[in-house]
Amino acid sequence: MRIPVSLAVCAAALSVPVLAQDAPGPDRGAAEAPSYVWHAYTADSVAYGVPETDDRVIRIDCDAGRMVLMAAVDPEIVEDGKVQVIAWGPGGMDMIEAGVAEMGDGLNFVAPLPRRSDALAGLMAGKDITLMLKGEEWTVPGGGAPPVLGPLVRRCGG
Repeated sequence: MRIPVSLAVCAAALSVPVLAQDAPGPDRGAAEAPSYVWHAYTADSVAYGVPETDDRVIRIDCDAGRMVLMAAVDPEIVEDGKVQVIAWGPGGMDMIEAGVAEMGDGLNFVAPLPRRSDALAGLMAGKDITLMLKGEEWTVPGGGAPPVLGPLVRRCGG
């Protein structure tokens, strides 16, 4: 479902988050599925989802030496092809301007993470992060992330 996308297709963002929902992803109605784990998706990508499938809540790629966060986004909250994402970790929050891209499973936000990302640092410490978009909020478990995410961060120049 998810297809790697270049940062060249990303743009800046406008929307402001307001409401919340308790779900592991924007289009996930049920509680966290037990089969969701942190795993290598490709050589330059890790995901929190079901291994060997395209079923995932989020994906983090290394694209041109930069870490990029991706997840499905509700088309109704996208304005002018842009959305603002807040990734909140235990050490603080990253406000990320994100573009959107049509992928195999639908519309996704594609957000380049800051070089010193609080959310990424939280995941590297095994802590949960919360993603917030306009009208949406969900928590991604950090348990199991460090051994999978660490090698990608190091290869990506982190």
